[in-house]
Amino acid sequence: MGMPDDDKTYRTEADGWSVVWRLDHGAIQILWVARVGEPGPLAVFDPTEPPDLVDMRERWPKLAPLWDAVRREYWAGPTSAQSPRIRQLTERAKRAGYRLVRESPMPYVWLLADVIDGEQVHVADTLDDVERWLET
Repeated sequence: MGMPDDDKTYRTEADGWSVVWRLDHGAIQILWVARVGEPGPLAVFDPTEPPDLVDMRERWPKLAPLWDAVRREYWAGPTSAQSPRIRQLTERAKRAGYRLVRESPMPYVWLLADVIDGEQVHVADTLDDVERWLET
């Protein structure tokens, strides 16, 4: 996935454009779009009501390569090495004898499975739920 700007936002570049986006309950929300190397952004959106990827495809269809890159990174999943929190929880689960798995399709469900036999031991809707369970 594109390098996260923090634990919740990601940056993707394609075809000379850059976008900052986040996931909110499985929806891709666009926060910022700019031409790479130009001083100002094309658009900055209110983070309380950002447009989704479908809206952006309709607004700026000529940026299809950028939207396609975001979609590819989205489907690659947040379990990539780019997510420090997921990496930390995956390691924590492994030390406890579990394997952390993100189920597809949307909405995602997180599973903890026994590392040896693969038996499912816990299901969680959020990473916070996984973390709380691992603390018990």
